Amino acid sequence: MITVTRTISVLLAIAVMATVGNSLQNGPPQPMRLQKFSRDLEWLREEKLIEVSFDILPLDKQNALLYGSLRDLGGTVGSLMLRSEDGGRNWAEVMAPVRGSGVWELAYTASGMLWALVVWQQESPADARLYKSEDKGKTWRWVTKLKKRYHDGWPENLRFFDDKHGLLEMYYGDQAGPENEGLWTLETNNGGRSWHEIRRITLAEYEEREKKEEERRDSSNIVRARDGSEWTLVPVGLEGDEPEQLQIRRRLPGEASWTTMRSMAYDFEVSGNELIERRLKQ
Repeated sequence: MITVTRTISVLLAIAVMATVGNSLQNGPPQPMRLQKFSRDLEWLREEKLIEVSFDILPLDKQNALLYGSLRDLGGTVGSLMLRSEDGGRNWAEVMAPVRGSGVWELAYTASGMLWALVVWQQESPADARLYKSEDKGKTWRWVTKLKKRYHDGWPENLRFFDDKHGLLEMYYGDQAGPENEGLWTLETNNGGRSWHEIRRITLAEYEEREKKEEERRDSSNIVRARDGSEWTLVPVGLEGDEPEQLQIRRRLPGEASWTTMRSMAYDFEVSGNELIERRLKQ
């Protein structure tokens, strides 16, 4: 996961949105408050730009997770995970931030088990950690630090088929040398505590696979929950290259139009002992 890539992928949603219901349900939601970055508040007070970068994983029509990172002008401050239990209107932090890192991917099984891939992203990808939730994202615990063949291996495509069996891919470029370069598939059979390599494809095979997947990839950025509800993140109020706010939209099964569940600012400011979402212009 790279923040720039995330931003571009979200922007692609603008061109393909259906008619959207503009009303926010049951009054305005509360401003987002980030209280787990207390160790960083002193120097963050001097920052002129503190902003978030998110993807969304809906669990059902009421519960969803926003995951990504908090950033300033110098780079990534730390990972960020928020959870909503009211259809995306209000959100609360559920994971302590990992400094200099972002939540790159989430994997979700039918039983409600969740895994989060948290990766250092100040420069090239370095430390990659796996976290786990057994209560549908309400609380998280550290599982393991992933071992790599080369320091800047690029983890991707995390998936779990049940509570024990999962797969993860690790990409190494040609700088890793002929013994390491390519895409390696890792497997776990104990819920992510340990991983072993099971196959490898060359860089040429990987590039060919990426071309084929790009042709099939849905660029609408719509994510479907297990109950059929659809969610998407849409930037609005574009000024130059920067959107002013991010809308969280949802469409329930049988509905033709989208409902805006919440509009949120991209940037936050220090207020007392917490970071609080900037108030949007009316």
